Amino acid sequence: MSTAKIETTNRVWFARVAFFQKKKMLISALQRCSKSIPNLKLILASTSPRRKEILSSNLQLPIPLEVIGSTFDETSIDKTQFSKPHDFVIYNAQSKTKQVLEKLLALKQQYSNYLLVGADTVVVQHETIIEKPNNEAHAKEILQNLSNSQHIVLTGIQCYIVLHGSIKGEFHFVAETKVKFIELSSEMIEDYIETKEPMDKAGAYGIQGLGAPFIERIDGCYFNVVGFPLSQFCQALSTWISQHESLFSQ
Repeated sequence: MSTAKIETTNRVWFARVAFFQKKKMLISALQRCSKSIPNLKLILASTSPRRKEILSSNLQLPIPLEVIGSTFDETSIDKTQFSKPHDFVIYNAQSKTKQVLEKLLALKQQYSNYLLVGADTVVVQHETIIEKPNNEAHAKEILQNLSNSQHIVLTGIQCYIVLHGSIKGEFHFVAETKVKFIELSSEMIEDYIETKEPMDKAGAYGIQGLGAPFIERIDGCYFNVVGFPLSQFCQALSTWISQHESLFSQ
């Protein structure tokens, strides 16, 4: 085995160990909170089936998970007003989540104790934001540009902690993963577009689906490329809870 492959294998192994440690910490923190607040739930402010799958299948949450999608229109945003892609993606995540938050705050009898999390994911190449393709020709252009080159996947995360109908705190962050593509032939691109998989995905590919063979390597969180940086979210939420645990016993 080459040195490069050994280094990659070691990075993956250490990343998995770190993730399971963070996951264990979060589950333990949520279990303690749910004892004081039995009706505590995690609400995902996104209708993305991929984000729901990541949270429901990989965390084994001790509290219920509910999906309430945002109706925030991100297509109306002028990207040129943002100096960096990081600013754009966190603005989107915050706007989506805040729109759902305002709806839930008006329904305090139904929703009084919850952790509300929203996300937005974009692909960035040469500081240019690449979102979902407009049509098949656009998807082809995106994939040609990604071929045999490196790009970055950014996900903005916004989380609000609401207890007894009041906002007790919030945190946000941007996760970054570097992705390197192999060289794609015209035939590979055309065959992939025919599957329709690229059409609803930022960057016009799905790392968890038929687009997986296009990936030469990644540096960072795999789940971030799918749409939700699970490891960083586990750490951020468990840290927030440990710093504010007294709020859950009031």
